Amino acid sequence: KVIVWSDDTTRFHGKISAHGGAQGGDGGFVEVSGKSNLSFDGRVNVGASAGRAGTLLLDPQNITIQNALSPLYDPQLDADVPTAGDPAGAIYFADGGPSANFLLSEQALEAQTGNVVLQATQDITVVSGLSGGGLVFANQTAGERVAFQAGRDITINSPVTTAGADIYLEADSPHSPAGGGDGTGQLRINTAISTRGSGAGGGLITLIGGSDVMTGGFNIADDVLAGTGGIQISLSASGSLDLGIGAPGATQLSSQDIAHLQSLGTLLIGRATTAGDNGAGLNAQTLTVNSITDSTATFIPLSPQSGSTFQLEAGAGGMTLNRPITAYQDVVITTSGTVNLNNTIDTTAGSADLTINAGSLVLGPSGSINVGTGVCSLNGGLCPGSGSSGMPPGVEPPSVSPENVLVGATDQAVTPPVAMSSGTEDEDTEKKKSDTAKKPICSGSGKSHAAAAVPAGVGAGGPRCTSRGCF
Repeated sequence: KVIVWSDDTTRFHGKISAHGGAQGGDGGFVEVSGKSNLSFDGRVNVGASAGRAGTLLLDPQNITIQNALSPLYDPQLDADVPTAGDPAGAIYFADGGPSANFLLSEQALEAQTGNVVLQATQDITVVSGLSGGGLVFANQTAGERVAFQAGRDITINSPVTTAGADIYLEADSPHSPAGGGDGTGQLRINTAISTRGSGAGGGLITLIGGSDVMTGGFNIADDVLAGTGGIQISLSASGSLDLGIGAPGATQLSSQDIAHLQSLGTLLIGRATTAGDNGAGLNAQTLTVNSITDSTATFIPLSPQSGSTFQLEAGAGGMTLNRPITAYQDVVITTSGTVNLNNTIDTTAGSADLTINAGSLVLGPSGSINVGTGVCSLNGGLCPGSGSSGMPPGVEPPSVSPENVLVGATDQAVTPPVAMSSGTEDEDTEKKKSDTAKKPICSGSGKSHAAAAVPAGVGAGGPRCTSRGCF
């Protein structure tokens, strides 16, 4: 453990080594800090040949990462600065005092080994025009992490790349002692970030923004490339926050933002786990939004690059999905509240599955599900009308009125009674002429199921819909 610290100004231009032993042992903790000012242009090694890499910590009020023209604060990246035991490559929230502003050189950061943690009680900014393809963490590989945690905004204006290490970008970080989790703090990604450098398969990318629609949320203008590591995105406080997906300036997450999220792993919106108090996992928090609303202004633009699985997750506030979702990958929707489906979820393009785990599912007048040859499941059973819902052989489930609520966890009678026909084309045509057409809850085999013959045992009170079908 190496700490370099002063009550006023610290200038560090040397080298610190807290490397693990050749036969075993983890890398150490290095912190470099000045209460008022920090000049860092040194080199820190907290690697480990046969153990876990250590951490370099830096922590002022504001951090700006630039080219090495005038690197005033690079020594803050050293071990044991300003506090004994602080790892190399880390700047913590308390390091710089209430008014310190650190300028760090790109070259000094790129020279670090092990985890790199930057914490600022206000803003972290990576300036544009960094040399060598941006901020390239070539020494940070799988199992390590690069964490930026700000009490307010994070702005990325040059590419940021790791060689497989995870990336955490936490605007309005709940771990900041000043302003953290208060809703104000936007994550702005104006150039690409990637965990696939040096041919790596990828690492997890975590994106967190404040809850305020105007001063928080996300502005993602370039690609976020996670490879096999996956992407998770959430707001900065758990349980009471409502995430809106829609037009820029009207919601925290826009459709354009989602279009830039690319992964070969899971793309998860609504839940994320922070980097922790020290950026290395200590007291990490899992943040789950209360609700998700997909506004009527835009749609969720998924592509084959939008993860192997696309997941939406919310708490008791449920979800309201007003725009179409066309997916090329499996879709998982999870909430303890109600899912209000007011448009189409279609997974036929990827022959993918749809899984819904919810307190209840409500279809609006235009709500429908089409999984093609995939499987639609609701709370552990098959969706009613999916073509494999436990009905007798050769008998399709009856159509269900879109106004009805279907509860998958427990049986619930569907009211008013569902109108059904013999299933013949002529009779169905006459029925449509004389009554309001009834919409199916699910579609299967690439088509919507028509009303079917009444199964045995269905009385005048109408069928009962469960996770296994309508009976």
